[in-house]
Amino acid sequence: SDKEYERSNLTFIQKNNKEANDSELIEQCLSKHFFMRSLERKNRMEIVKEMSLCSIPENNLVFKQGGIGTYFYIIKKGAVEFTNNVGDTKIFKVGDSFGELALLHSAPRSHNAKTVSDCLVWVLRGNNFKKIIAHITRLNYEECKSFVESVPILSVVDHTQKSLLC
Repeated sequence: SDKEYERSNLTFIQKNNKEANDSELIEQCLSKHFFMRSLERKNRMEIVKEMSLCSIPENNLVFKQGGIGTYFYIIKKGAVEFTNNVGDTKIFKVGDSFGELALLHSAPRSHNAKTVSDCLVWVLRGNNFKKIIAHITRLNYEECKSFVESVPILSVVDHTQKSLLC
């Protein structure tokens, strides 16, 4: 399967980053993402601790266009080239991340990803990624709910309508 394929090219060096290695690199990368920058730093650090360090040799396919996403990646060392069926090409380097869109939207991978040098990557499994997104969604809902509750003119709106508004 595509998930097995994506996993087969990864050699796990360190599972779960409990010591928060490379936390600055990872945290900086996470803070750039539209869906994670609203998280407090302590919550992003929890994500850092869930990541695993993997190696991928030069000239290896990380994943195939159309495949099902298994991981979110942050490059610690090396470079990855992205190509697709229409000829688009781009190179990602140290500090860049990829793979989140397939996980966010449960959509097929939009590109082929191939290493152009020996790489070290921090990865986050899709199921952990989805738990984090659910947590962010809950935080955003609670923030919206607090705001709606604080608006005097909305005091006449019932609880169900306020929930729908949020």
